[in-house]
Amino acid sequence: MTLDDYRAGLFARQQAQLAHAAVVSLADAAITLSCPGRRRSGRATCRAAAGAAPDRRLRVQRALLDAVRAVVTVPLMSVGGMPVGVQLMGQQHEDARMTGLARWLTEIVKRVAQAA
Repeated sequence: MTLDDYRAGLFARQQAQLAHAAVVSLADAAITLSCPGRRRSGRATCRAAAGAAPDRRLRVQRALLDAVRAVVTVPLMSVGGMPVGVQLMGQQHEDARMTGLARWLTEIVKRVAQAA
């Protein structure tokens, strides 16, 4: 990576963070998956709902937005018998708010499972 590449990356990160902050009045949280899906072998690409770390690509995305501390994984789904978490991602420093939304989500949404 060249110095210009690095600087361009920092600028892109700043633009992503500004765009993420700009939607604060539009939504309480972004909803995403804790892992991107299944591998071709049929195994799940992560087990975040079971307590393991989320997939690296998604961690990088959240770190890029400075939302790392405001993400809560809720084990609401499974694919092929493997747990898949739904994640609520809020603005930076909204840990308590995201935890409250996660609790609310578990109370109103039934678990969904896809057979193996």
